[in-house]
Amino acid sequence: VTMAQAAGTIVVLDNGGHTCKAGFAGQVDPKRIVPNLIAKSKAERKTFVGDQFDACTDFSGLQYRLALEKGYPINWETEAEVWTRIFGKDVLAVNTADCRLMLSTPPLCPSSILATINEIVFEHFNFQSLCSACPQLLASYAQQAELEARSEPQPAATLVVDCGFSSTHIVPIFDAQAINFGIRRLAVGGKVLTNHLKQVISHRQWNVMDETHMINDVKEQMCYVSLDLAADLRAAAVRRGSAITREFVMPDYIHVTRGYVKPVVVDVDADASADASADAAGDRGGCSGAADGAGA
Repeated sequence: VTMAQAAGTIVVLDNGGHTCKAGFAGQVDPKRIVPNLIAKSKAERKTFVGDQFDACTDFSGLQYRLALEKGYPINWETEAEVWTRIFGKDVLAVNTADCRLMLSTPPLCPSSILATINEIVFEHFNFQSLCSACPQLLASYAQQAELEARSEPQPAATLVVDCGFSSTHIVPIFDAQAINFGIRRLAVGGKVLTNHLKQVISHRQWNVMDETHMINDVKEQMCYVSLDLAADLRAAAVRRGSAITREFVMPDYIHVTRGYVKPVVVDVDADASADASADAAGDRGGCSGAADGAGA
């Protein structure tokens, strides 16, 4: 019995702008997370499709062809190649003609895109059936299942805020249905943050506009959501010795294939000297105070 047969031949594909999460119905976690792109490496003179990107060792000056633009599947030749890799022997290893597909699609997706999805799914991959839904609605179903498993009451309504690669969606859910007229979309996602970081570094330090992969890695390793913005801004204003300042070691793609955050080294001797100086200053301050008191 194959994994697809054991799971009821239902393939689940969360088709995101940056990655595809692929697996089978009934699994807690996806079997594989695959980049949803085709990348061409100038240094290695190779083209990487989907999961092949994991074998790339030199990420300098990569050229990308993304399957999704602004959160919507547009480049169908690219998407078909990525899906072929996902359904092939190196990832899910399924015969699509024997499977049904559960596919995530963007909220309020245009009918022309949905029609193309149907054409690709049925005519190109020969799936038996297709069920498509927005991922925010599916996320609310997962929450309901968790609450039911803990015997907790179900909320009357749910508000899902989904921060993705290309955009952010705010989707109200009521009675297990997405309220379409209440859906809001912001054209701000992880890609915007990566591009902004590239521009800031290129303006202040050196040109990294072609180093999308490396700067995205910098963002994921070093950036965080501030819980106290005012305090973090004050800390960032300190030129030296800031508590939030870190150094990032860039890769050379020869000895270091991936950049990393340099560990913070605590100078024990310097701290001890500072403590000793503080103690000495305290002792001198105490004597002076006593003398002043005696004189008074």
